[in-house]
Amino acid sequence: MNQNNFVTRKSFDDYFSKKMNNGYSELTDIFYNDEIMDNRIRSLKQISKNKYEIRVEKNINASIPLEISVHTENGIQNLIWYDSKKVSSIIFISDAKVYAAEIDPKRKYISDINFSNNSYVVNEQYWGAFSIVLRTYFWIQNALLIMGSIG
Repeated sequence: MNQNNFVTRKSFDDYFSKKMNNGYSELTDIFYNDEIMDNRIRSLKQISKNKYEIRVEKNINASIPLEISVHTENGIQNLIWYDSKKVSSIIFISDAKVYAAEIDPKRKYISDINFSNNSYVVNEQYWGAFSIVLRTYFWIQNALLIMGSIG
């Protein structure tokens, strides 16, 4: 704090570097650089009967822990990815069939520029889009029938 009781960047950095036992430098590397943070899942594939591989990428070299949720037929399995490499393969074992994976499901890292590439679905599912299109056509058809009967 300075003489006016305002928090300066130096006082903020000094305070947190003492509290976090020098782990604060990785956070400052993320927030005070010119790079844009983007985490993504590139692939999710089955290697053997109950072994799966998730290929994850990030565009900054910082070892921040990221939560990965794997959606299976028995529920959700949570994994933690804590690695400083930009590209990693995470291999896990699941007896249940895996449907999808999602990195940072709670959206904790708001500096992630693109949330749409944070998930990966094994089989593409078109039923949701098809259902929305059918409902839209239904309402458009009914609106045209009502307008045509008025006039």
